[in-house]
Amino acid sequence: KSKAVQKRQYPLVERQVDRVDKAIERVQKDKRVALSEDLIEAKTKVREFALTRLRESNQHDTAHRLATLWNMDYWYDTEEAEKYTQARRERYIQWEDAFPTKLEERVIDVPDVLSNHVVLKNEFQALESTINPKMPVIGFDVEWGDESLIGAALLQLSTARASILIDIPALGKTKEGCEVLESTVGRLFASSSVKVLGFSCRQDLSRLRNSPSVGDAHWFGRTTAVVDIKPLIAIDNAKLRLLGLSRVCEHYVGKPLDKSEQCSMWQQRPLSLNQRVYAALDAWACVAIYEKISFRAFTSTSLKNTT
Repeated sequence: KSKAVQKRQYPLVERQVDRVDKAIERVQKDKRVALSEDLIEAKTKVREFALTRLRESNQHDTAHRLATLWNMDYWYDTEEAEKYTQARRERYIQWEDAFPTKLEERVIDVPDVLSNHVVLKNEFQALESTINPKMPVIGFDVEWGDESLIGAALLQLSTARASILIDIPALGKTKEGCEVLESTVGRLFASSSVKVLGFSCRQDLSRLRNSPSVGDAHWFGRTTAVVDIKPLIAIDNAKLRLLGLSRVCEHYVGKPLDKSEQCSMWQQRPLSLNQRVYAALDAWACVAIYEKISFRAFTSTSLKNTT
């Protein structure tokens, strides 16, 4: 856990504690004994150690979230925590940077995770209404959980003006959910009129194909609409070809993405606010970067035509 904190891989702390819990459960099961005081103390000590390291790194938000999850108390210097939080807000892209507080006289909220097929259908239609007709694109990204989850844990879709988060495991378990996934996500990825933008997205597509599905045919079929923007970025600027999405975003948008939630427990519900913001911004970034590249290409072509 100390290495995970030092490397700022804070979500890995939660995963490592979860692994310790599972190891203790295996010991308990193999020996066929009740959970002893020593094992209970071991679970507590692991959590206390994790919270201590997070406190030392000023990761109070993460520590407080985990302490609440573990039914433990956590105290910290609120003034120092506020300074640290403000510094991170200034360093990384925030929700309000991507989606201004008010757009067309309505507040753009961080999206909830859509687990109901009726709600998904309505929210997907609302998302499609925000597609720019002059540049019809939607960004996407996929999150997955630990080794126990083969497919996708979450699908994020975003235009420049709105985002939705789709609970793939929940919807893929029912016939109604799969029918709506096919008529929304499946139709989108097979579209001939909208480009679906991803970043180094081969594994994302593989995860979607291997996600749960009820019925003879899988709800996720053709992917003719998908455009991987990473090769386009390399063409636009060769120096960026080996960089990840966060650094590329910093080049085109002015700020990097905060990747501290990248290794979160994405299969758990509910997702935290920070997880939902992270997920939505990853999909949004694909659109923002593509728009910048397209504008640069258009400007360059226009200048050549006038000379």
